[in-house]
Amino acid sequence: MKTTKPSEESQGYPLIVLPTHIRSENEEGKKWWLGRINDYKRIPIMPKEERMHYLEIIKSLTPQLYEEFVAIDPTGFHHLKPLEEPEHFINACVRPSLEDGLPIISIGKGIQMLPREQQRCILRHELGHYVLGHYKGAPAFHKKMRMEMQLPPFLTVSVKKKVKEKIEMIDDKPIIINKEVSAPLEFPFTFKDASHRVNEFEADRFAAMNFETDIDEMLALERARTLMYITEYPAENPERETFFVTHPEGRDRIKQLLSLRKELEFCKAKGEQPAPIDWKALREKYAGTTWDTIE
Repeated sequence: MKTTKPSEESQGYPLIVLPTHIRSENEEGKKWWLGRINDYKRIPIMPKEERMHYLEIIKSLTPQLYEEFVAIDPTGFHHLKPLEEPEHFINACVRPSLEDGLPIISIGKGIQMLPREQQRCILRHELGHYVLGHYKGAPAFHKKMRMEMQLPPFLTVSVKKKVKEKIEMIDDKPIIINKEVSAPLEFPFTFKDASHRVNEFEADRFAAMNFETDIDEMLALERARTLMYITEYPAENPERETFFVTHPEGRDRIKQLLSLRKELEFCKAKGEQPAPIDWKALREKYAGTTWDTIE
């Protein structure tokens, strides 16, 4: 029995080739064989028109990376993915492909509704994560840092969190009943979230300083996103805002962008140019590695 990877031609489904002896099995036998390939499920597909649109944006930002893309994946099928979130979410994420080293960019539906220049801002930011080596799929980095810094397992801060108390049968369905307790804050999770927030600031700065970025467009995007995600944190649980988020608050990102405007003006006055990015070398660095060995 052979199984191919999902492709554009197969509309995201794997192609399964069953040998003759399997096809001649009875129904129970076929179920047993097919049960062995349950991991091969249909993958979400971004429509080709949208992929080509984002490839054109990448081409306008960095022709060298675009050439690396189309040489391996002409339509972006394997590297431009839909982010399965509510349509109004303005969100995207990136990770390097461990097969060919190119960035795999997942893009939320809310981004499709934005002006083109704000879409360019988002792709600049995600490419910043790629260049700077930010990746959520590699816990080895956080573990290494905690061990080197000899960080404690808990902070002295106590926070309110929900824990499973019991399971009750309601309408013949098992329902988890949670209760809220105060407990010491687990430091590893706090450290990981804090490092993610730093990464977001770094990616914002990279987008502003290394591409020809309109700070006003970045500010407009962040203000729109802030209004969309605005959340009131209860006064009795203020630590949620500090400890339990992976992205900086919108107002903090706006402050950084305003400061970057002055830095950009200063660099232009001095005639400084950002260092060129060797996209081919980056791709080769990521290709063929694993999350435990990537640096």
